[in-house]
Amino acid sequence: MKSTWVKFAAVALSVVLAMSMVTACQPAAQDQQQGGEQQPEVKAAMVTDVGGLGDKSFNDLSNQGLERAKADFGIETRVLESKEPTDYESNIDQLVNAGYNPIFAVGFLMQDTVSKVATAYPEVTFGGIDQFFDPNPAKNVVGLNFKEQEAAYLAGVLAALLTTDTQFDPRINDDKKIGFVGGLEIPPVQRFQAGFIQGAKSVDPDIEVVSVYTGSFTDQQKGKEAATNLIEQGCDIVFAAAGQTGLGSIKSAQENNALFIGVDADQFET
Repeated sequence: MKSTWVKFAAVALSVVLAMSMVTACQPAAQDQQQGGEQQPEVKAAMVTDVGGLGDKSFNDLSNQGLERAKADFGIETRVLESKEPTDYESNIDQLVNAGYNPIFAVGFLMQDTVSKVATAYPEVTFGGIDQFFDPNPAKNVVGLNFKEQEAAYLAGVLAALLTTDTQFDPRINDDKKIGFVGGLEIPPVQRFQAGFIQGAKSVDPDIEVVSVYTGSFTDQQKGKEAATNLIEQGCDIVFAAAGQTGLGSIKSAQENNALFIGVDADQFET
């Protein structure tokens, strides 16, 4: 069991280091021979949220961590994408049956599924990204969480400083108004929103932060429409925490002469 957790810590460290708002993680052990015997081969896998790969956000970023673990530790890796919430459990079942351990489940929406499968597969170690377990359903599951509000606070400070400086960029208007686009109204996204608002208000209490939730992490058109609506209301800077939906918000900012602040992964080149 100790060896399993050492291996899990190594893979988890690589996954977590790829995330943009790391809080803390246990040191990873080198995969090396001990007593002349090779450590058991590790097959680590990941199940994406419905946003899937290509979201240029937390799914892609988690996958980068898995790829880093593959390169650093020589492990075998696999990623299964979830098209619908009903895919979560079947994807995990498929990976367990194929011998993958540990398995990472990306996103708050998979929390209930991870709680269920962790008790069904006690021999497999599960890491739930953006998942908080209280009480913990089993000893073989751990939540990997981040202080989203802290990075968002800095984003809010930046947005407030820029929206009050009309000399900075011709896209800055005279209104002290900025916007937030959220995907689903779940705790991690709510923390992004709260931090963004508090950061902006710390610069100038009179700054108005207009928020809208799209109800989706996968609908780029909804993200574009939400951002366009905010820009039409006078928001010259938009911050989105919405997965693939947020990619539509980026497009709207490009087309409507506004500034955009990215989330999770570096979205500068998006």
